[in-house]
Amino acid sequence: KQRWRVEDCFSGESRTMAEEPHPARFRIRGSSPSLPSLSPRSHRRHGSPLAIRRTTLSNSDNTTSSQRHRLLRISFAYIHSDEILLVAIHEGRLKAPVTWDNRPRLGPVRPFVNVYVEPSPDESNSSYQVQTRVLEPSNRPSWEESFAFNLSVESPEETRIHLGVWNQAEVQSYLGGLSFPLQTVIEAGHRFEGWYLLLSQEEAKTKHVEVRLASQSSCPASPFRTPADLPLPLSPAPLSFQPGQRCLAYYDADQRYYPAQIDNVSPDKQTVYVTFEGYAADGTQPIAVANIKADLQAQLTTASPNPGEAAEPSSPGTDAEILVLDEFLEETEQSLSRDTVAHDLLTLLLKQQAELQQIMSVFHEPLMLDLTSEQHSAVFGTFDPIYNAVCMLTGKLQDAPDAMGSALAAHAEACARLYLPYATNWPLANTTIDSMIAAGQDFAAFLQARRQTHSHLELKAGLRSVLAHVSSLSKAIKALLHETPESHSDYFDLTQAATKLKAINKELRKAHGQAEDLLKLTFFDGQLKLSDRTLVQPGRRFLMELDVELSFARRTFLRKQKIKFNPVTILIFSDLLVLTQCTRTANNTKSYKLLPDTQPMARKHVRLDHDADIPHVYCTYKQQSYLFKAETSPAKQAIHQGLTQTAAANTEGGQAYKTSALEPIVPQQRQLLVDGSLGDFGFSLRSDYPGHVGMVREGGPAAQAGLSTADKLLRVNTMAVDALSHDGLMELIELSASQLLNLLVVKSLYQITLLKGQAPDYGVALKGHNPAYVAGVTPDGPADKSGLRLGDRLWNVAEQYVRAWPAAEVRRLLHSCGNTVQLEVEPTLRKLQLPHSRQGYGFTLGQPQAKAPVTVQEVHLDGGAKHRGLTQGDQFWSVNGTSVRGFNLAQLQQCIQQLGGRPLELVVISTLRVVELRVPVAGTPYGFQLVGEKPVRLAVVDASSPAARAGLLKGMPVWNVNGVSTMTVSHSQVIELMKQKSEYMRLIVPL
Repeated sequence: KQRWRVEDCFSGESRTMAEEPHPARFRIRGSSPSLPSLSPRSHRRHGSPLAIRRTTLSNSDNTTSSQRHRLLRISFAYIHSDEILLVAIHEGRLKAPVTWDNRPRLGPVRPFVNVYVEPSPDESNSSYQVQTRVLEPSNRPSWEESFAFNLSVESPEETRIHLGVWNQAEVQSYLGGLSFPLQTVIEAGHRFEGWYLLLSQEEAKTKHVEVRLASQSSCPASPFRTPADLPLPLSPAPLSFQPGQRCLAYYDADQRYYPAQIDNVSPDKQTVYVTFEGYAADGTQPIAVANIKADLQAQLTTASPNPGEAAEPSSPGTDAEILVLDEFLEETEQSLSRDTVAHDLLTLLLKQQAELQQIMSVFHEPLMLDLTSEQHSAVFGTFDPIYNAVCMLTGKLQDAPDAMGSALAAHAEACARLYLPYATNWPLANTTIDSMIAAGQDFAAFLQARRQTHSHLELKAGLRSVLAHVSSLSKAIKALLHETPESHSDYFDLTQAATKLKAINKELRKAHGQAEDLLKLTFFDGQLKLSDRTLVQPGRRFLMELDVELSFARRTFLRKQKIKFNPVTILIFSDLLVLTQCTRTANNTKSYKLLPDTQPMARKHVRLDHDADIPHVYCTYKQQSYLFKAETSPAKQAIHQGLTQTAAANTEGGQAYKTSALEPIVPQQRQLLVDGSLGDFGFSLRSDYPGHVGMVREGGPAAQAGLSTADKLLRVNTMAVDALSHDGLMELIELSASQLLNLLVVKSLYQITLLKGQAPDYGVALKGHNPAYVAGVTPDGPADKSGLRLGDRLWNVAEQYVRAWPAAEVRRLLHSCGNTVQLEVEPTLRKLQLPHSRQGYGFTLGQPQAKAPVTVQEVHLDGGAKHRGLTQGDQFWSVNGTSVRGFNLAQLQQCIQQLGGRPLELVVISTLRVVELRVPVAGTPYGFQLVGEKPVRLAVVDASSPAARAGLLKGMPVWNVNGVSTMTVSHSQVIELMKQKSEYMRLIVPL
């Protein structure tokens, strides 16, 4: 018999057996007559290092994953001001048994997390049981989702928060879970974040296990245990190693740590000589001290709280357990894939740098001596700064690959001021090159000599290829972003860079198109030599040329005599039709000449007739008539479509907007890190409108991070704050005092300057009270030209705070202003993109009455719509480019169903507002009464009450109470929701 050292593939347990273990569950370490001797040095010849997997895994095997494959990072905080528990799900390290190529392995999962409260305070309220979205297969899933639970301080002692992680595979399976008692979190009074081990379904009902890395020098104390209760110190083992001590040694060939035993230490204490466990035959190997870790996981099983005393085992029902791991998951497929994409991006940039370097050496530098400074500047434009920027970027990525996101974000900012002028200069460069070739033989001879030495490189083609660099870089960054988890430090910078480059690429295409149009207009202007006009006009575009056969429609046409047709070429511009004769020169280039007895025709005055009763296509322009040969119906249709072709509309989301008042904003979120190490973050929040920034101290930490008074907070330390009051938000921020504050913000207020002109009311109609909002905009009026949008809510007019004013008073203030007035508004007309998931799009539509507009009745707490900015009460104006204003509920639902699960590109406008009511003493009435249900309405509003001061009116429906939708709950349930908080109430009502 052999003695085998075996390791369970799934539990990670290792023990010695006197007989060969079960072949389905174990990998074999050591040597035997039937197996080759494996060492770290021979793993490349025999497969995976230090392990051989014997046979396939049985599907009926009920084993669990190893500890490193069952980890979840979460954070939680209890807000006493609002009596709300915030739970944030960040990321995981997950693998599950899969079979691939008839071989067992641990593979990626499609996970989602289910979060629920037990016992539930209200069984009929679905908000106490939510789940995250289902992610694509990954070993390192990242959700970054948070949930808010209304839980009273006086909740039952046995109330627990349960988290369960599931794998949405062919058969849904449970990966693990954990739970923690609510009262312990409430009494702790801190915000906690960390890694937790996923336990079995039975264990997860009563406990959780916190996970810490052995390499962490310090860890925040667990809310469920004092440091004195821990079975071992939290600090890492000292670097003074002794012979005979067990450790983890880093093996360079595998780039992993393996268990080893220290044999000796060098006199300078910089090198440790170790023997890898199970490979004594390989002898002692020198390892640098920096590559040695203390095996704290082994110490965990043997250490005791006090010397000489045994550690008391924890009972199954307690939460006092901490697991220390030497490392988390090994390098995953996702990170390997990301490294590959990052390498491809760097290769692309090096290729672009090489192309620019070649243009620099072949054309740019030699022509500096032969051309005047004006000619050189006209040909190359901003080529020099572009080359320097690309060189700087490649240098940064090679020197600091870990800071790839910040370097790309900085380069994206530079692209706007470099490539756009280059694209604008391109027509001038093109015409300058042509004129210099035609004017002198020296320049033409120079280009001819370069063609002989560099046959693959042309000056015009090389300069034009620079414009494609932004597009290719944008695609490479998008691919890198796809492989980067949201928890990665580069994710936010890469998102910013991708968004910026997408906008720049759009502007480049527009500028490049304008440049091409200018070139063609200039070319045709020179060819046709019109005596009374020039084709080069602002806004004019060349669309296409159409070859037809034409005849002047005279009496021969009316008498139906034989008609003689002649070939012509019609140049079709955005506003003109020009009839020309086209010939080809000796070098196969086209030459155009205006057709005799014709003039350019304004398209708005051209009339076409191609009915079946009329032969050919009949065209009239003023007193002139033409006949275009078309003997079949398809030929007639082709000519008609060519002559009526229009320029492509400048669209957003597939819909062309005729006025800026109907053009939505695209909310751009920003992530800011505010240093609070000095005890002050340097900003304040508005108490009347939670989340809006009040003041930002000049030169303070918030100002240095980029926070402004126009911003609104969306997340604080990865936790969504939309359910918190002002006091609750301040409490959450205070939990991070003297630390780094992680903020996710969005610009909510915009500055607009109105010029009165001839319109006494600035061309704007206002409605509402607290706030007044834009209900109408006169087309081409002062408000429309200034960029004011429908639905904009007025905050400041001429430096007067009017957020709580009625529309009539705001209107009077506008009339009293001069010719110019400065506004600060909060736009509500916006564009969103919603992905489709297993739960659908994450919202419910409703239409209370037949003629009422369709609105969002409810936004699901665990759907994608909530995280993309859709709010209750939003009205849909456009769905994937189709205008849906005026659609009823059935038509809108059908429109969405026809998309077949594709992402929704929406233009929505908000119709609701948030109202916070506070009373100084618990039990003081708020000053209103309710009637009805689904939803309830205000029956009475007392004068001078908190409700009246907040702008609540009789008959107004209440859509939401304390974060819970009232559209599906009874009247009595709404009353109970209002009683949850004694001195505070948060309502959502119409404008």
